[in-house]
Amino acid sequence: MATTDKILRKSNFAAAMTALIAKLNSLFVRKETGKGLSTNDYTSAEKAKLAGVAAGANNYVLPAPTASTIGGVKAGNNVTISEDGTISAVQGKVDLSPYAKTADVDTALGKKADVATTLKGYGITDAKIAGGVITLGANTITPLTQHQSLAAYAKSADVENTYAKKADITTVYKYRGSVNTYADLPVNGKAVGDVYNVVAADASHGIKAGDNVVWNGNAWDNLSGVVDLSAYAKSADVASTYMKINDFPVATDEEITAIVNETIV
Repeated sequence: MATTDKILRKSNFAAAMTALIAKLNSLFVRKETGKGLSTNDYTSAEKAKLAGVAAGANNYVLPAPTASTIGGVKAGNNVTISEDGTISAVQGKVDLSPYAKTADVDTALGKKADVATTLKGYGITDAKIAGGVITLGANTITPLTQHQSLAAYAKSADVENTYAKKADITTVYKYRGSVNTYADLPVNGKAVGDVYNVVAADASHGIKAGDNVVWNGNAWDNLSGVVDLSAYAKSADVASTYMKINDFPVATDEEITAIVNETIV
């Protein structure tokens, strides 16, 4: 028996999914969250044993130490802890070498300049040089150097090759108006770039009604061109060759269910 290909539309997609889910549910067991297949069976005896463990039985926290109770502590510098937990302080010298003596501080301060002759004396509270930029308070200075990059600036040659000069722009198109026929185009006083609209067609000059022509210095050049559409299909050709989507046979809900049941066994 010959079969005909049919399409599945969005309107009967739900029927296809319903049939598929029903078939899968008849063949498989739905997985439950948090459970999986295993050969290690959990016995009733193990469950009863676990239930007998008091809540918080393994949540032990060391008590704070006292004169008679050993508790949780951490040893710091110059401290020893014996095997029975007794903490003893070790006598020793405190290293003060990182700290300055009073005499050294006084000597260093005596070498400081008078505030009146410093940047602070002139009202500048922040002065620094970073990344080649000098910062004086809220003001910044970027000094020019002989090594400063000019990569961001355009060269004269690049400008000449990229941009048009004003003199070059004088020959762009200039719309001058409309004439009734090709013969009405001006003979004298025309300039390169002058554009006219020709109202009437003129087959002898290849002019269609409404074409625009421009004076190129030697003759009137038609700005309109013929577009070759031979590579494109006509509406009639498409209609006779292809089938519309709405005309294509559509599978019914019953046919979809039958396909699912026959495919998934």
